[in-house]
Formats: sequence, C-alpha cells, structure tokens
Amino acid sequence: MLRGPGATCKCGWHDPLPGTRRERAESYALHLAEARAERLRSCRDCKLRKDLKWMSAKPGLCKSCSSARTRAWRDANPDEWERHRRRSYLKQKYGITPEQYDEILAAQGGVCAICGDPPADSRGYRMHVDHCHSTGRVRGILCGPCNRGLGNFADNPTRLLAAVDYLHR
Repeated sequence: MLRGPGATCKCGWHDPLPGTRRERAESYALHLAEARAERLRSCRDCKLRKDLKWMSAKPGLCKSCSSARTRAWRDANPDEWERHRRRSYLKQKYGITPEQYDEILAAQGGVCAICGDPPADSRGYRMHVDHCHSTGRVRGILCGPCNRGLGNFADNPTRLLAAVDYLHR
C-alpha cells in the first residue's frame, strides 16, 4: 500500500497527487494489475497464462510443459539421453568429455590404473574417474575397489605407505 501522497512504486510508477486517499489506492491497485498482466505469458502447450517466473528458458513453454516434453523425449530416445547425460556429467564434475575419458582409458591399456584389472562389472557400470579433490585434476581411470580404497585413505600418501608397511609385516 502507498504511504502518503506522491509515493513511488519500485518499478518507477508515481502516485498522482490529486484525489482522495481512496482514489490513489485504486490507482495503485490498477497499476499493480497492469504490471502483473505485463508479466503474464501464454504457454503454447497448455494455453494457460502464467507469470514469467513460471516460464522456462524454452520460448513459449511453461516449466511444467517443458519438463513433460523433456521426459517424453527421454523415454522415446533412451540411448541419446544416456549419451547426453554422460557428456553433461563428465563435463560438469570433472571437466572432461567422453572422448577424453576414452583416451585416458586407452592410454592405460583399457584397464585400471592401479591394479591393472579390466572393467568387469556385470551391471554395465563404467570405471571411475579418479581426480585430485584439492585441484580437480583428473589422475586416471580406476576400477570401483581401487577408487574406494583411495577414498577410504583420504588420498593421503602417508596413510597408504603406512598401510603398505603394515601389510609387509
């Protein structure tokens, strides 16, 4: 609500001074309705008028219709979706492409960089990307047990050497 004559809305609208308090309040209410109407857009799928905050980055679609389209495409194209998901994951998490992943694995001879075992997961999982947690630099591709082992030792060489000494005793 406006506070006194001559009040200004944060959008720049200015309250006209003449008129009663009721007229100024009605003028402001009309301004708010017009401002809200300017923010409304129609979704081309569901045909509902929605505020801009509910519209997606895809032109003309609300977020719920955009999500529904994405789900339908994902269900119709599972192989393409998996390629897209893997590419996005590797890029976001490690800063590498699937091609770079394949190059690193090929440079290791297609086996784990630590134990030398081939990827032998019957569920179809790929080998893990090992990276330095402080710098983010990718060190190599590891099998699950080796990757978990490094993680359990907190990537600490002193702990790993102590474990080696322990095993030799």
